[in-house]
Amino acid sequence: SLSNHLVLLYILNKNFDKANKLIIDIENKALSNPKTKGLERYLKSKAEPLTLKQNTNKIEGETSSLNSLINNYNKTKNYKILVKIINSYIKNNQNEALFSITKSELDLFPTQPFLYYANGLALTNLKKYNEAVVVLINGIDFVMDNSPIKIKIYNTLATCYAAINKPKEAQKYKQKASVLRKE
Repeated sequence: SLSNHLVLLYILNKNFDKANKLIIDIENKALSNPKTKGLERYLKSKAEPLTLKQNTNKIEGETSSLNSLINNYNKTKNYKILVKIINSYIKNNQNEALFSITKSELDLFPTQPFLYYANGLALTNLKKYNEAVVVLINGIDFVMDNSPIKIKIYNTLATCYAAINKPKEAQKYKQKASVLRKE
């Protein structure tokens, strides 16, 4: 909704007081939706440290490197470090950890489409297709151009729709991804 976009602009411009006031106004008018709630959580929970599950079966060097990244991220809340952690979870098929970190950090970075994609991917791999569809559809709103992340979101949506026996929707998103790949 337009109100959510305005809240997002306030957040991006670090005008948190106006963002909070607008969220309260949205809620008072009963216009709140999941995005509004996510933006509200972001404003309330900026600095909670992560507690992430570790896969103890990984080789020592990779685990200590990941632990180092997690410790560094908990201190700095640097988005680039978070992306490295998420990519490690994706690479190692650690879907529970991937789901956990992306769900919590979407509150801190509600405008990052990569987090929606990674959260949707985790949900897809955990066979929670309907939940994945909701997250991925929300994430598309934050993709600013025809970037590779949009293709990944479309492909994951196609997988979800195929899994829940909606072949027309699956084909629609496969087609959208195909068109973007050709551009």
